[in-house]
Amino acid sequence: MGSSNSCFQESGYYDLLFTVRTAVQFTISRYKSPLSLENVRLNYQVLYGCSNRNKARGLQLIRALDEMKNYSETARSWSVLLGPPLGGDCNIVSDWIANEAIRFDTHHSLYQVTYLCRSESIGRQFAQVDRPSVHESTDLNLASVSMAVQTFPFASAFQILLRYYGWQDVMVIFEVSEVRIQNHVFVEALRMYLAYSPPKFAPVRIVGVFALECSAESVSNYFSKGNTVDVILVIARPSMTLNFLRNMKSLKMLSSGKVAVVQFDPSSSNVYDALRAWRLAMNFEMEIGEAGLCLFILNTNPTGSGFDFSSPYLNSVRKQMTLS
Repeated sequence: MGSSNSCFQESGYYDLLFTVRTAVQFTISRYKSPLSLENVRLNYQVLYGCSNRNKARGLQLIRALDEMKNYSETARSWSVLLGPPLGGDCNIVSDWIANEAIRFDTHHSLYQVTYLCRSESIGRQFAQVDRPSVHESTDLNLASVSMAVQTFPFASAFQILLRYYGWQDVMVIFEVSEVRIQNHVFVEALRMYLAYSPPKFAPVRIVGVFALECSAESVSNYFSKGNTVDVILVIARPSMTLNFLRNMKSLKMLSSGKVAVVQFDPSSSNVYDALRAWRLAMNFEMEIGEAGLCLFILNTNPTGSGFDFSSPYLNSVRKQMTLS
């Protein structure tokens, strides 16, 4: 499931179908199976509009899910939904998947793998959903798998970074958009985790939480009163983070490098994806000035893998794009 390229800057620069084919081929190669890529049917559904109201996107989403459900009931093998593409779709899709009845033939049900949505969906945890129609003795009771980084692992890693540098006072700036609509839930959960520090360590103090879209004036007012912070945590995409840094150039605290800026995008934190997104964003916003003197970019790696600077993934964007 994909979205129209007009919704956000990054969407038009990566070849989704090529990525899916490569991932499927790699998965098949890991098992002793007669299956080949030719045995896998890819059905690509494109949704138009950048919000549930725009171009009746919500209705498009329901219809697409209904088509996938009907197909899974008649298919001869497993059916897996890769998606959804926008953060505003997460709750609708997770509820749909979770409440679908699993039949005796479990391969006739629709399953989900999501790289965008986390298990902190409002009112639901769906990394592993217990579907109500499944008996406890059923071996397979897994509806959805979320590949996004959950809040608790990030909170633990962030606390380690703070302790290493001796930082305590943190201001949180987060992006709110249809692309990253779950960021608000992520920040609220993060505040809860950071509130409980081990007894031997100084507690982390959240001195302010602001939405990025209206943060410039709020942050300026905060510092104009003589307040200080150790870290500004920006929960946003690289393009939005650069926009924030550009608007904050006039702040002496940032321009002197006295305040650390830590950027993290929960819905796209893989190190290769993050660095590609930063390179793409820098192609449009190359001047961040002294505000980037103390910039930290937090990323994640798959379990058991290290970072390979020569990896072709760093350059796997559409060929017609030339990035600086």
